[in-house]
Amino acid sequence: MKTDTPEIKTVRALRVGEQARHALSDILARGD
Repeated sequence: MKTDTPEIKTVRALRVGEQARHALSDILARGD
């Protein structure tokens, strides 16, 4: 399956960034 176009990679990176930000805010909120 070679469907990894630059667009797909960008969307995937954005999605990963969103999840990372949510996880980080969760950790920070807990550490308060």
